[in-house]
Amino acid sequence: MIPSSKKTMTSTVLVSVKRQAVIEIQRAVATAENRAADVMAQERIRMEKFFADMTRHSNDRDLDNKSPPISQSAGQNACWNCGRKASETCSGCNLAKYCGAFCQHKDWEHHHQVCGTSRSDVSKHPLPSVPVRGQYQDVRRLLKHNRPNQVDRKQRLPRHLRSPTGATQAAEVAANDAFV
Repeated sequence: MIPSSKKTMTSTVLVSVKRQAVIEIQRAVATAENRAADVMAQERIRMEKFFADMTRHSNDRDLDNKSPPISQSAGQNACWNCGRKASETCSGCNLAKYCGAFCQHKDWEHHHQVCGTSRSDVSKHPLPSVPVRGQYQDVRRLLKHNRPNQVDRKQRLPRHLRSPTGATQAAEVAANDAFV
């Protein structure tokens, strides 16, 4: 039979090892989630550049065919989600336009990654002037189905838990609660 002091010391060491393992796992998960979010943001910027190029090339073809060009005011007043006439503007960046609250909420999953960028940042990464409705929705479907679940879970976390330090602090609190 093991003496009680050794048993207590063994259980204390075991709890400490478990706590450290939980902290390390949660750090790794937080790092992976941050990387996934960064990849998604980079992909979003790449897609927006692609749409801007497509719109630019489409306008060039319109000029070559001597068809009347799409007016800038019409393109600027189109909903970023569905392409209909926009009546509302995002209060965070004052760039994104929507036909109503439904489309704004529906687009938030994608728009929040670029919302709040300054106008100088927008000139570096131009946003689409409203792509062809079907193309935009097809690309969104592809992004939605190829997105890692961790990104979705991270977006639902409170802001203080999204950073690596916040996740680490939360992991330590959870580990302390679980093993003490």
